[in-house]
Amino acid sequence: MSRPATLIPWDTNGTNSTQPPSGHQTDGWSLGGTAVSAYDNYMKAAFCDWIEYLQKTAVLVELSHWNEVLDPSVPVFALDVQYTGTPLWIACDSNGDIHYSDDYGDSWTTVSSVHAESLYAICRSAYSGKWYTGGQRALGGTNPGLYYSSDGVSWSTALSLPASSYIRGICEMAAGNMCVVGRHAPSGTAPMIYTGALTSWTARTPGGSFGTYLYDVAYGASTVIAVGQTGQIQRSTDEGASWSVISPAGSYSGIFHGVAYDGTGTWVAVGESGEIQYSTDNGLTWTSTNPSGGYTGDFYAVKFGGGLFIAAGDTGELQVSEDGITWHRRLTGTTENFRGIGVNISTGHTMVGSFAGPTFSSLGNFR
Repeated sequence: MSRPATLIPWDTNGTNSTQPPSGHQTDGWSLGGTAVSAYDNYMKAAFCDWIEYLQKTAVLVELSHWNEVLDPSVPVFALDVQYTGTPLWIACDSNGDIHYSDDYGDSWTTVSSVHAESLYAICRSAYSGKWYTGGQRALGGTNPGLYYSSDGVSWSTALSLPASSYIRGICEMAAGNMCVVGRHAPSGTAPMIYTGALTSWTARTPGGSFGTYLYDVAYGASTVIAVGQTGQIQRSTDEGASWSVISPAGSYSGIFHGVAYDGTGTWVAVGESGEIQYSTDNGLTWTSTNPSGGYTGDFYAVKFGGGLFIAAGDTGELQVSEDGITWHRRLTGTTENFRGIGVNISTGHTMVGSFAGPTFSSLGNFR
């Protein structure tokens, strides 16, 4: 996946043009820190190191030039990919399968040792080195659960749940303790929160009286933020032992699908209809901001890595932000509906999983 030796600016009919192909935008691009209009004539030369034209498809791809690296034989929901600090990536899908790669995503091996119906979340503990994954009930009618692994190949049951429960989000808190969120039995619609590690877990009581469930959870600055349906934001400052409800901006009542923290004081939550909200006071108050390009589709995931927030959504939508406030669209060259993101926090190497199955990899850092 080396960088192409020769890159050509957009060229829709065999001749260079001063405009991108119809339907593609380049807002947020800059040259030497100065904003550059997509219609500036000198752009053809200036952006030779940034964009290439894919002949026959008229699709622009950034320097990071996305590559399809995993395409299972049946349509699956490739929901989460995560980087370990070594060249090992692990993805989970709605077939209950786990896929791993030890060569930066160039080749993948599938393991099915979990035997779940669907897997929705995966997270590695930096403290213990253990991987955790979870989702819906296991095949054969046995209870759903949370599973852990030391190598991403062999998995053991960490937590059994009532049959109508399922896990949607996992994060690591302090000293290897994990927080797991989703929906809970017996009603199947109440928010579910567990904290613990390996085979020792404690059920926690969410704040408020929500009849809806949680989709994602993140940790930072000794604070845990979980988000979900009806604009639900749950906040804990005692390692998940107790929770309080935080109001979203603008009485937002849609689904928050993802939440992330940048390590320096800013939180971002993303969701339906292009919703992006940020907090700079450790999750106490939230402000709505606009995605780039007037995007109104759904965002399904957000992560922070390589100095950027990265949000992914439907029809190949990928947007980035340095501060969580101002966002820029990044072209991916695909219309797949993105669902999960994994980011190498130091280099920005990113992978995204899609609704239809393929997982895409980018070596760039999107700057």
